[in-house]
Amino acid sequence: LSPHWLPWTQRAFAFNMIHPASVLYLGVFGFKRNLQALQHVPIGRVEINPGNFQKDTVYTLQYKLFSSSHVQKDRKSRGTVRIRLRVEIPDERAALMATLKP
Repeated sequence: LSPHWLPWTQRAFAFNMIHPASVLYLGVFGFKRNLQALQHVPIGRVEINPGNFQKDTVYTLQYKLFSSSHVQKDRKSRGTVRIRLRVEIPDERAALMATLKP
């Protein structure tokens, strides 16, 4: 499969970070037609740490998809996902202070 969004579809999302060490979990699903309904079928997932990126810089990233986050020697990729990421930090001081709180 090679799914993609069509040019006229809305495909941008904004996620608010509560803590600078927050991790973004991105899941990719497909559809499987059952006799009675469509089912969501998990393809893979990615964990993205926004703290690894500079603010106000646009990154185009490609990640391999795996069925779980457990690292195993023989695990196989279930495809790839390409994303564009930009981290915005409106108040750097508040973000720094949040890292000091438990």
